[in-house]
Amino acid sequence: MGDRILKTVSKPSKQAHCVRDESTLNGSIWHKNLEQACSIPKTDTLRKAREQYELAVKPIQTIPRPWDAWVQTWELAMEVGKQKGLANTQNADEWMIDLAEALRGIEVLSTNVQVLTQIQRKEIDDGTLKPRDIANEMRQWGM
Repeated sequence: MGDRILKTVSKPSKQAHCVRDESTLNGSIWHKNLEQACSIPKTDTLRKAREQYELAVKPIQTIPRPWDAWVQTWELAMEVGKQKGLANTQNADEWMIDLAEALRGIEVLSTNVQVLTQIQRKEIDDGTLKPRDIANEMRQWGM
Protein backbone atom coordinates (compact mmCIF):
# COMPACT_ATOMS: atom_id res chain seq x y z
CA MET A 1 0.00 0.00 0.00
CA GLY A 2 2.84 2.40 0.79
CA ASP A 3 4.25 2.23 -2.75
CA ARG A 4 0.83 2.95 -4.21
CA ILE A 5 0.42 5.99 -1.95
CA LEU A 6 3.83 7.33 -2.91
CA LYS A 7 3.16 6.84 -6.65
CA THR A 8 -0.37 8.23 -6.84
CA VAL A 9 -0.46 11.14 -4.38
CA SER A 10 0.68 14.67 -5.21
CA LYS A 11 4.01 15.84 -3.84
CA PRO A 12 2.51 18.49 -1.52
CA SER A 13 0.10 15.93 -0.05
CA LYS A 14 2.92 13.46 0.48
CA GLN A 15 5.01 16.11 2.21
CA ALA A 16 2.16 17.18 4.44
CA HIS A 17 0.69 13.80 5.36
CA CYS A 18 3.18 11.07 4.64
CA VAL A 19 6.34 10.92 6.67
CA ARG A 20 8.46 8.16 5.15
CA ASP A 21 8.40 5.58 7.85
CA GLU A 22 6.53 2.32 8.06
CA SER A 23 3.67 3.65 10.22
CA THR A 24 2.53 6.42 7.86
CA LEU A 25 2.79 4.30 4.73
CA ASN A 26 0.08 2.09 6.13
CA GLY A 27 -3.04 2.81 4.07
CA SER A 28 -5.45 3.21 6.97
CA ILE A 29 -3.14 5.64 8.80
CA TRP A 30 -2.53 7.60 5.59
CA HIS A 31 -6.27 7.81 5.00
CA LYS A 32 -6.90 8.97 8.56
CA ASN A 33 -4.23 11.69 8.30
CA LEU A 34 -5.62 12.88 4.98
CA GLU A 35 -9.20 12.81 6.24
CA GLN A 36 -8.28 14.91 9.27
CA ALA A 37 -6.48 17.44 7.10
CA CYS A 38 -9.23 17.73 4.50
CA SER A 39 -12.42 17.29 6.47
CA ILE A 40 -14.88 20.09 7.04
CA PRO A 41 -15.87 20.53 10.69
CA LYS A 42 -19.28 19.03 11.49
CA THR A 43 -20.50 22.40 12.74
CA ASP A 44 -19.79 23.93 9.31
CA THR A 45 -21.68 21.22 7.44
CA LEU A 46 -24.62 21.47 9.85
CA ARG A 47 -24.67 25.27 9.51
CA LYS A 48 -24.68 24.98 5.71
CA ALA A 49 -27.44 22.38 5.83
CA ARG A 50 -29.49 24.68 8.08
CA GLU A 51 -28.98 27.64 5.74
CA GLN A 52 -29.96 25.53 2.74
CA TYR A 53 -33.09 24.30 4.55
CA GLU A 54 -34.10 27.78 5.73
CA LEU A 55 -33.77 29.10 2.19
CA ALA A 56 -35.84 26.20 0.85
CA VAL A 57 -38.71 26.85 3.28
CA LYS A 58 -38.60 30.62 3.04
CA PRO A 59 -42.17 31.81 2.41
CA ILE A 60 -42.88 32.53 -1.25
CA GLN A 61 -45.33 35.08 -2.61
CA THR A 62 -45.44 33.99 -6.25
CA ILE A 63 -45.27 30.57 -7.85
CA PRO A 64 -41.62 29.96 -8.67
CA ARG A 65 -40.80 29.36 -12.33
CA PRO A 66 -39.89 26.70 -13.10
CA TRP A 67 -41.86 24.99 -10.36
CA ASP A 68 -39.86 21.75 -10.70
CA ALA A 69 -36.65 23.62 -9.87
CA TRP A 70 -38.16 24.95 -6.64
CA VAL A 71 -39.37 21.46 -5.71
CA GLN A 72 -35.94 20.01 -6.49
CA THR A 73 -34.25 22.65 -4.31
CA TRP A 74 -36.62 21.83 -1.45
CA GLU A 75 -36.08 18.09 -1.85
CA LEU A 76 -32.29 18.47 -1.91
CA ALA A 77 -32.34 20.66 1.21
CA MET A 78 -34.43 18.01 2.93
CA GLU A 79 -32.04 15.21 1.97
CA VAL A 80 -28.95 17.13 3.02
CA GLY A 81 -30.62 18.11 6.28
CA LYS A 82 -31.61 14.53 7.05
CA GLN A 83 -28.10 13.26 6.29
CA LYS A 84 -26.49 15.90 8.50
CA GLY A 85 -28.96 15.40 11.35
CA LEU A 86 -30.68 18.78 11.08
CA ALA A 87 -33.51 18.69 13.61
CA ASN A 88 -36.22 20.28 11.42
CA THR A 89 -35.79 17.58 8.77
CA GLN A 90 -35.99 14.54 11.03
CA ASN A 91 -39.71 14.59 11.83
CA ALA A 92 -42.29 14.68 9.04
CA ASP A 93 -44.79 16.53 11.21
CA GLU A 94 -42.28 19.40 11.64
CA TRP A 95 -41.10 19.63 8.05
CA MET A 96 -44.64 19.47 6.70
CA ILE A 97 -45.51 22.45 8.91
CA ASP A 98 -42.47 24.30 7.55
CA LEU A 99 -43.49 23.42 3.98
CA ALA A 100 -47.04 24.64 4.61
CA GLU A 101 -45.65 27.92 5.98
CA ALA A 102 -43.44 28.32 2.91
CA LEU A 103 -46.42 27.90 0.59
CA ARG A 104 -49.02 29.76 2.68
CA GLY A 105 -48.77 32.95 0.58
CA ILE A 106 -50.21 31.29 -2.54
CA GLU A 107 -53.74 30.03 -2.04
CA VAL A 108 -53.65 27.14 -4.49
CA LEU A 109 -50.34 25.82 -3.11
CA SER A 110 -51.47 26.32 0.48
CA THR A 111 -54.65 24.36 -0.24
CA ASN A 112 -52.71 21.61 -2.03
CA VAL A 113 -50.29 21.13 0.87
CA GLN A 114 -53.15 21.09 3.39
CA VAL A 115 -54.92 18.37 1.39
CA LEU A 116 -51.66 16.46 1.00
CA THR A 117 -51.09 16.66 4.76
CA GLN A 118 -54.54 15.19 5.39
CA ILE A 119 -54.02 12.40 2.85
CA GLN A 120 -50.58 11.55 4.27
CA ARG A 121 -51.59 11.87 7.95
CA LYS A 122 -50.98 8.19 8.77
CA GLU A 123 -47.48 8.26 7.25
CA ILE A 124 -46.72 11.54 9.02
CA ASP A 125 -47.82 10.12 12.37
CA ASP A 126 -45.95 6.82 12.03
CA GLY A 127 -42.79 8.47 10.71
CA THR A 128 -42.72 6.76 7.31
CA LEU A 129 -43.37 9.79 5.12
CA LYS A 130 -40.36 10.65 2.96
CA PRO A 131 -39.57 14.08 1.48
CA ARG A 132 -39.22 12.37 -1.91
CA ASP A 133 -42.87 11.27 -1.72
CA ILE A 134 -44.00 14.85 -1.08
CA ALA A 135 -41.69 16.22 -3.78
CA ASN A 136 -43.13 13.78 -6.31
CA GLU A 137 -46.66 14.85 -5.36
CA MET A 138 -45.74 18.53 -5.67
CA ARG A 139 -44.28 17.94 -9.14
CA GLN A 140 -47.66 16.63 -10.25
CA TRP A 141 -49.39 19.88 -9.31
CA GLY A 142 -48.39 21.22 -12.73
CA MET A 143 -47.48 24.72 -11.65
